[in-house]
Amino acid sequence: MTEDQLSTLIDKLNFIIDKQSRIEARLEKIEGDLGSVIHDIKKIKKRVRKDKDETDELEKKAKE
Repeated sequence: MTEDQLSTLIDKLNFIIDKQSRIEARLEKIEGDLGSVIHDIKKIKKRVRKDKDETDELEKKAKE
């Protein structure tokens, strides 16, 4: 392999490594975003259950 070929290969490898690092950073951000979304969904589910319980209680009182 010539010096030019090695240099080109090294440049390509560095490019790939850079791309991989960017992809990993994006994936970490996505993981964080998904964690936030999951947390928000759990809070919403909890609130919906509470609202349903309150509604059921009001309906029960209204029937009495």
